[in-house]
Amino acid sequence: MWRVRNALQHVLLVLPVSMFAAAAFLAWLYLSHGPPAQRVHVRWAPTVSISERAQSEREHGLVDGVALEKRTWQYFLRKRSRTEIQQLLSDRRVEDTFHINRAALRVELDSEDLSPRMRALLESDRLGQLSLALALAGALVTWRLRRTVRAAVLTGRRGARRSAALVLRAFEWIDGPRPSSRSNRRLVPRWLLVLAGVCVVIAIPYVAVGPPDSEEYFTGVVSTQVAMNAISHGAWPFWSLDFGLGMPQSLRFHSIQHPLAPLCLVWDCQAVLRSIAAIHLLIGAAFMTLLGRRFTSSWVLASAAGVTYCLCSSVVQPMLVMYALVALDETVDHRAALLWTCCSVAWPA
Repeated sequence: MWRVRNALQHVLLVLPVSMFAAAAFLAWLYLSHGPPAQRVHVRWAPTVSISERAQSEREHGLVDGVALEKRTWQYFLRKRSRTEIQQLLSDRRVEDTFHINRAALRVELDSEDLSPRMRALLESDRLGQLSLALALAGALVTWRLRRTVRAAVLTGRRGARRSAALVLRAFEWIDGPRPSSRSNRRLVPRWLLVLAGVCVVIAIPYVAVGPPDSEEYFTGVVSTQVAMNAISHGAWPFWSLDFGLGMPQSLRFHSIQHPLAPLCLVWDCQAVLRSIAAIHLLIGAAFMTLLGRRFTSSWVLASAAGVTYCLCSSVVQPMLVMYALVALDETVDHRAALLWTCCSVAWPA
């Protein structure tokens, strides 16, 4: 019986969490799409002076004024009760208004994408109060379930410790066992398996779907596809490599000379080029890991550099070449340094 009651209390914890989530959503909806975010227009009477206009703005809660015309200004209305809006409309200094419903005495929204029911709910100016009521109700329920909350926090703390232990074990696994002179077997480095897994997670949706980038299609895919078709028929394409957009773009990339480009003859060329980019991404991440290994004895930290490269290689600048050359300047073999540098900024950097 005690276990059933304890389980029921843990299930009830969903209630205050849902209340807080609903309160946060309603507050965001109210502040970003409701009357607080709607500007109203006020046209002042011709005889109103600057000082009189400023005084009226303070009295009626008109803030962040922007002049649209000589006498028409745009404001956020902070005092929005029916009485306060009635006072604004009856003020002799105000000649006309816009985005204020004179019949209902409330702010009118100009968002065209709102449904009539949502528009009416937002214009009622009650969502802020409803959000506050839900937050207070969630706080009350949390207080009543404070023992259950305390137990859930302790359970979460134990779960966090277990997760941290698993992460540490994963780090130890990546670092791998210490080399032994008895074993001469060459195994695949574990850090390379980690990089390959991260790269696969990134590459599968990129290759399968990818962004609908028309510039990428016309400057990269079309030129490569047409060139491969021409070469397969015995011709040699000497035209512009980037003719897809109708004008020369000599600084755009292409893959006509890539050894995997002929795959465009048997497979979707856009998927082929994205697969090539994914392969280069993995190569660049691997050599970035080796580059990071020169500055730390931990393969975990070096692998973190490779994973970071997987996530940000599209913004890597050519300036990285200079930094990599400086970092590798201590090597005796400068050819290896140059090779590392080129691989660390492998296309599509």
